[in-house]
Amino acid sequence: QVSDFENFERAARRKGADVTGPEHSAPPTAGIGWDISFDWRGKRRQVAGTLIEFTPPELMQFDGQSTLFKIQFKVTLIRLSARRTRLLIELELRPNALAGRLLIQSMKLTKSSISRRFSNRVKSFADGIETKHRRHG
Repeated sequence: QVSDFENFERAARRKGADVTGPEHSAPPTAGIGWDISFDWRGKRRQVAGTLIEFTPPELMQFDGQSTLFKIQFKVTLIRLSARRTRLLIELELRPNALAGRLLIQSMKLTKSSISRRFSNRVKSFADGIETKHRRHG
């Protein structure tokens, strides 16, 4: 499921991130947030993220903040038919400082590689959801 936040937290922890988030006893609502820290490019990074819009099952939008970037992340599901759904993912990074601006510039130089890896991970994620749905109906 696209909104299985607990699963995403576990996956991030398996990759070495520290994640502090909401209790999962209540259903997710706009306003819940996470503090995430992880190693990236040789430094410990911290991101504070907030779910700002949640309209299940169509839309989730997150805002995040780090020392380098402001992050907007949006997931939209569009039902095409009873058996087909389109998954749209939008990610926007805006620099907060010169270091963030320089990092974005270096990412632009490898944009095709980053886009390909991102697309492959999204496809793998979507395929996993599809497989699970077929098995469990």
